[in-house]
Amino acid sequence: MWFSRSLIWKIIIPVSFILILLSAGVMIYIPSAVKENAAQEAKLKAMDTVEQFKLLRGYYAENVISEVINQTSLQVGIAHDKSGTIPLPATMIHDLSEIYSRKGTQLKLYSPYPFPNRSDRQLDSFAIAAWEHLRINPDSSFSKIVSNENTTLVKVAVADPLISQICVDCHNDHPLSPKVDWEIGEVRGVLEVITQIDDAIINGQILGLKLSLFICVAIIIVITLIFVLHRSLILSPIRKLAHMMEVITKASPAKKQKTKDQSSFNPLTENEIEYLYSSFLNQQQRLEEREKSILDYQKKLEARVQNSTQALVERDTELNAAQTQLKAAQIEIIQNEKLSTLGRMVSSISHEIGTPIGVANTAGSFLTDGTREVQLKIEQNTLKQSDLERFLEDSSEAGKLIQSNLKRASDLMLAFKEIAVDQISERSRSLNLKNYIDEITLSLKPAFKNRPIEIENNIAEDISLDIEAGTLAQIITNLVNNSLIHGFDQADQKGKIIFDCESHKNSLTLSYEDNGNGISTNDQPHVFNQFFTTKKDEGGSGLGLYIINELVTKKLKGELKLISAKGDGFKLLITLPL
Repeated sequence: MWFSRSLIWKIIIPVSFILILLSAGVMIYIPSAVKENAAQEAKLKAMDTVEQFKLLRGYYAENVISEVINQTSLQVGIAHDKSGTIPLPATMIHDLSEIYSRKGTQLKLYSPYPFPNRSDRQLDSFAIAAWEHLRINPDSSFSKIVSNENTTLVKVAVADPLISQICVDCHNDHPLSPKVDWEIGEVRGVLEVITQIDDAIINGQILGLKLSLFICVAIIIVITLIFVLHRSLILSPIRKLAHMMEVITKASPAKKQKTKDQSSFNPLTENEIEYLYSSFLNQQQRLEEREKSILDYQKKLEARVQNSTQALVERDTELNAAQTQLKAAQIEIIQNEKLSTLGRMVSSISHEIGTPIGVANTAGSFLTDGTREVQLKIEQNTLKQSDLERFLEDSSEAGKLIQSNLKRASDLMLAFKEIAVDQISERSRSLNLKNYIDEITLSLKPAFKNRPIEIENNIAEDISLDIEAGTLAQIITNLVNNSLIHGFDQADQKGKIIFDCESHKNSLTLSYEDNGNGISTNDQPHVFNQFFTTKKDEGGSGLGLYIINELVTKKLKGELKLISAKGDGFKLLITLPL
């Protein structure tokens, strides 16, 4: 809409809205405040009136009633219209209240214990509530604003206690008194003052209306003033500025310079819009100078870029070659580590397989010698049944020994064969995780068979996965070797290695843990770095955990999480996608 784009309306609308809200607030607040103030003034005036009446009655009781009773034959009673009778103090208050009500303010004196001539009066709800409150709290007051269709009243009630012994004796001794056990200080009745505040409320409403009308007139004056000032001080100079800018934009350079020379503004004598135009001209001149400088610099920069481009191309070629060499070196390192691991495994297997083969060879020699001896006795016809039974028994034992040791050698060879093939091949295949790790640890057992180290495989038997078996074998081998070199660095150090695994929906987490020496907090950020080792002089190459990190994160697309502390063992969580 047109007024949504104009600055003048963006100023007028919020200002008008605020002033209208102010006017509405005045119309609502002023009458309410005046009513509340009138009620408070009426309450204070009523309290003052009650105190005056109580003071008057006290004076009347002390200085009039006492003298009349002691010095004259006059009687004190409620029927004071009889000859020789003056009114009781309470009766005097009732009489005065009737006179006082003619002035616009009503005064009532009532009690739940009225004299017989006023026993037909019924206390309203306010009187009952006031009596109950003032009977318990005689030093306080009880007030309420009552409104109906025609008028608004402020009712204020104050306790009327018996403050002198004369009043107490009078009430207790009077033959018509409804209660004869009054005491000093006891609340005898309630003085209630009723004040009408309609005039004050009407005056407040009139005042609120007048103020609202004044604000409305002020709104019209302010809007008119804003329109006039906007047109004369802002809109006209801006149009002039826009016209000059358009002329400068379309003019030739010579005409632009002439316009600049003719348009000099003094910020001390001209207004802000004109000063803005002057600043615009100066800024345009600076921009032209900068544009020329930029063009000159651009030409120089183009020449420098052209000279530098060839050098960057050559450096990029060198960098690509170096990166290729680095990748080749990383592959070579991993392959060399695989071959090194395979070589150590061959050495260990060859040493380990010698024992069962030697035992089987010895048993075979024993069996051959026994057979030759039996044959000789048969030829000499000296073979006894006991000799034959002993031969058969020895042959059976030798056969069992040969069979068990050959099976042990066969298991080692089969495990070595499968692991060796997997180390060389990079093909993926489906394998049972628990059984495969058992095969790997069996092939590694010669490396720690004479050390008190136990391997525990807690992986569930039903977990299988499709993976590059050689890569997994390299990871497990490096982990075990890392524990043997760093975790259990003493030959007689007892240790335990635990494998476990948790299977998830789209991944599994292989847990490797030992209770060895652990890794210090300072070393943990570097353990996966290439060639980082704390045992360089004791067989550590600095490649074990580095190769594990490369194989897990880059080849298997998995994640590693290290949990360790110095002296608190080593734990590595390997998460692999399924």
